[in-house]
Amino acid sequence: MKMVRVDDTLLGQAWHFEAAPGLFSPDRVDDGTRLLLDHLPTTPPSQVLDMGCGYGALGLPVARAFPNARCTLVDRDLLAVECARNNAAAAGLPNVHAMGSLGYRDITQGPFDWVLCNVPARIGRQGVGYLMAEGASRLTPQGVLMVVVIRDLAPVVVSLKDTLSWIGLRNVARGARHDVFSLPAMNAPGHEHENLYVLDTVTYAMDGKNRSLVRPHDINEDPGHLKAGMPLLLECLPRAPGRCLVVRGGYGAAAVLLAQRGGQVTAVDRDLMGTTYTRRNAAHCQVEVRTQDTVWPARVLEGERFDLVTGETHSQEDPSLWLENLTATLELLAPGGQALWLVREKQKKLLPPTAVTLAQRGDYAVVRLGPPPPGTKRGR
Repeated sequence: MKMVRVDDTLLGQAWHFEAAPGLFSPDRVDDGTRLLLDHLPTTPPSQVLDMGCGYGALGLPVARAFPNARCTLVDRDLLAVECARNNAAAAGLPNVHAMGSLGYRDITQGPFDWVLCNVPARIGRQGVGYLMAEGASRLTPQGVLMVVVIRDLAPVVVSLKDTLSWIGLRNVARGARHDVFSLPAMNAPGHEHENLYVLDTVTYAMDGKNRSLVRPHDINEDPGHLKAGMPLLLECLPRAPGRCLVVRGGYGAAAVLLAQRGGQVTAVDRDLMGTTYTRRNAAHCQVEVRTQDTVWPARVLEGERFDLVTGETHSQEDPSLWLENLTATLELLAPGGQALWLVREKQKKLLPPTAVTLAQRGDYAVVRLGPPPPGTKRGR
């Protein structure tokens, strides 16, 4: 995988980050991060939490500026965590601990003097309230939560102040497209971390029966995916699947169907939102869910072989990255095995000539590929 280099000056220091394609703002430090860094609290911290750290553009400059502070960097995307960890090591920052967590669910550190967060744009009103209220509840008595949101979310934050009685909420700064808010320490009700991300319940036809699955906010589902893309993939999956691997399968529709058909199913995802909701939706059947801290499932499943590998490309994913990922995944096929991949029409032309189109619906197609020829080499 070809990493992206991001050079910038933050908090008066030169920075050279490495970011992976597909992460948030991989080619430049976004304006929201820069605005938040320009309006940090004035009292030096002892413990800092960067919630949703990405490759480290927010938390790492803070860690360098305050070398005596213990800085915990957290992200639900384990590839982002790996990048943040590598960037901390390259910068020589022993005061940084990078880890994966879905929201605050897995965090045992704290309390924190600062909780910093660049709030995701598509997380929903309930998710915004959770990130802010739960963060404020994990502060020291004199601590402060600082968040930056896109301008469209600023009214949501203000309305939450009235609904939840957030005494002390302040609009600290306004940029061209972002707002920075601060919130002091406060008590918050115990949150059911995973339930706060629920968007709705969706229904798929599976072998003549309707199966309802819980869908979370911000799972990166493409427009038309629910009505066209995923149903098309489900229709193409085999009746006797054998040993199956589902790669980055969202909230688990393909994994659930394959398990219902008697498949021995392993689902792999680097997104803890995906693994969490796959487990939830597959609670009634047998699905092994694993996490990966890399784009390469082949590294996570070294030496294992599968009769069926299935997955899909995402509209925002870098074309060269998903193609490399797909190529690496084919190495996990057993002799005689097949890969069934859901792609968009414009992505078909990038596939190897051995790819066979099984079905097409609108902008979506399911293609079949076999194992790579013996001796095929690829880079990682």
